[in-house]
Amino acid sequence: GAAVSVSQQGFRGGLGRVLTGGAGGAATDYRNLSVNNFHAQKGEGIAGTPQYTYDSATGMTVNDGIDGYPNGSTARGAPGTAGGGGTDPNPTANDQNTGGGGGANGGSGGQGGNSWLSGLARGGFGGSAFPAAPAQVTAGAGGGAGTHNNGGVANSSSGGSGGGIVMIRAGSVTGTGSITTDGGTGPAPDNDGAGGGGAGGTIVVTTQTGGLAGLTANAQGGAGADAWSTDAGGPTDYHGPGGGGGGGVILTTSAPGTMNLSGGVNGTTTTDKAAYGATPGIAGVHSTITASQIPGAGSGAQCTSDLTLVKAHTDPFLRGSTDTYSIDVSNIGLVASSGLVTVTDTLPGGLTPTSALGAGWACSIAMQVVTCTRSDALAASASYPRITVSVTVSQSAPSGLSNSEPGFRERQCRKLFEQHGRLGHRFVTRRRLGDPDPRHQRHRDRDHHQHRAKDGGNRGRSEPGQQHGDCGDQQPAGPRASGSSERRHGCRGGAG
Repeated sequence: GAAVSVSQQGFRGGLGRVLTGGAGGAATDYRNLSVNNFHAQKGEGIAGTPQYTYDSATGMTVNDGIDGYPNGSTARGAPGTAGGGGTDPNPTANDQNTGGGGGANGGSGGQGGNSWLSGLARGGFGGSAFPAAPAQVTAGAGGGAGTHNNGGVANSSSGGSGGGIVMIRAGSVTGTGSITTDGGTGPAPDNDGAGGGGAGGTIVVTTQTGGLAGLTANAQGGAGADAWSTDAGGPTDYHGPGGGGGGGVILTTSAPGTMNLSGGVNGTTTTDKAAYGATPGIAGVHSTITASQIPGAGSGAQCTSDLTLVKAHTDPFLRGSTDTYSIDVSNIGLVASSGLVTVTDTLPGGLTPTSALGAGWACSIAMQVVTCTRSDALAASASYPRITVSVTVSQSAPSGLSNSEPGFRERQCRKLFEQHGRLGHRFVTRRRLGDPDPRHQRHRDRDHHQHRAKDGGNRGRSEPGQQHGDCGDQQPAGPRASGSSERRHGCRGGAG
């Protein structure tokens, strides 16, 4: 199936920089200025952008020239969803190498690991979880950087980028496919602090009908980077690993077939694979929503009226008498109809239409065909006034006829397609198998049919051979056809 990926396309991680220390810092700083030669950059998130950022998808680095966060872009405080940078307990040398915190989205980020040698818990805090809802979503936040003074791999100690945002609003979804918006991991350092993982991003998929069983949705947090993973020197060589990124957010109208919202694992240090104070990110969240909860302009899938017919009468029809049946038109779509609405009903032999009336309808009869039209809009979840059709029942009307109602389903986008002049519609609807009551019943039947209509046109037609008035005292022998809806009517002869 199709695959969509926006992994590591969200907020960026803090850039790992080689800094050798200086005056003006403290081992307890939660924030400090980027111009100072110590501590590590915070990640990027909903609260802002640090001066130095790293894109773990492309390796691109950016220096904005100013601190994007109030009072500084470095140290362990976590602004909003972004992971905090490591605070070095020895800022004059910047050599204690703590880890960066993980970014957040649906789940919070993990904390960065402890300082080298002194073992102090000064790693960056993980970002705070975002309260996602249909009216507010965000990209995954970036992880904070670890403190770094020894050089080595370019941009090592940087935080990972968060996942991006995917929003799909459709009428229905078929087949299989995947959407992935995982957070990333920055380059792992040797004997320096490691960066936190980026958070998983956000996936929003709504449908008007049907489920999402074929969808695999991934919004996992990125792993925190390891610190000096090849060293076998034991605890005296431990440096702060990165915290894991938080899991993302998945909002759908029904449950996907597969969902992955796990938080990223924390990094480890040396061949001991010690967490050394680093913690994993917290799992993300999934919520079931409705398409109508999304604010702003509706999607094309929502720009549809959906008109249906329900036809009913009370049994029995008596040969040689007059009787009536009713036609109700309702809009089960999400928006109001527009333009001309036409109901066409062809009666079978044995029933002769004599009148058709309904408030606001203009009705006419041509032999066996009843046609009613109107042009006023029908609001969503509303119905037009009922059409009542009067008929005479022939003395020779046969028994045992079936009455299958004409399907009626119209979809249109008001003004959206006016420039095309002519709009083709394909209507595929379903019949429901009725359970006839021998005395009285109402039911709805949608038929499979196709037609073309001019802009603003709404038209329902009965298919050839459909029959309406029924006369018959008994059900016919043998099985009933699957996928069809029938109504049986008793028919008794009138007094001579």
